[in-house]
Amino acid sequence: MAFILSTATTVSAPFNNALSVNTSVNSNQQLLFQLSNTEPVYDFLINFQTTVSITVYAPGPEYSVIQSTDCQAANTIDLRIDPGFCGTPINNLIVDEPFFVNSYSYQKSRNTYGQETWSLASLPKVLDEDGDIIYESIMFRGVATGTFTNAAQTGVESVGNTVKSFNMAVAGGFPGVGTANELFFGRVVEVGGGVGPGDSDGNASVSIPYTQIPNVSETFARRVRTIR
Repeated sequence: MAFILSTATTVSAPFNNALSVNTSVNSNQQLLFQLSNTEPVYDFLINFQTTVSITVYAPGPEYSVIQSTDCQAANTIDLRIDPGFCGTPINNLIVDEPFFVNSYSYQKSRNTYGQETWSLASLPKVLDEDGDIIYESIMFRGVATGTFTNAAQTGVESVGNTVKSFNMAVAGGFPGVGTANELFFGRVVEVGGGVGPGDSDGNASVSIPYTQIPNVSETFARRVRTIR
């Protein structure tokens, strides 16, 4: 097990004001069998993907989440994370690739500094048994929606009509204080850039959906036809 020191870990712009970061590489193996054969005739890794959850002091970067309208892939954010190891470094844990933003949230009370939490995922890849990329996917973005107390302060830009509700919480005792907020729900076209210091408070939560379209190469298609 390798231990990582935060003072030696660097996160590239536009997230270099990070206060915490978590990374994970997810992969799984698919085995193809034929009748009368106990050994797989082909195996490869599918959906090899890196995910990152990063919390930064506001204001964070501004990122457009407008839905895809043609065959162009959705926009990405370039991100590099260099872990500061205590002991022998593990080079495979260095993150350096473009990422899609899956979700965004903002949190701030009047006595604290505003924070933004970003959930990101890299482009899914399909690898063969030798670790070579067979094909990558094209990522199309759907309509992003979310809730927010104040769009400008919480780093949310909305369009169209919004639905308004409110929440309230109060506890007994003396002085028995509580909070109340108006909450809006609507379509979102941009996230990031929330308020950092100041006497404001608020929260936001935005979900950004994607559809994965495999961009299959002719080389891979020939290999599948050979197996069949």
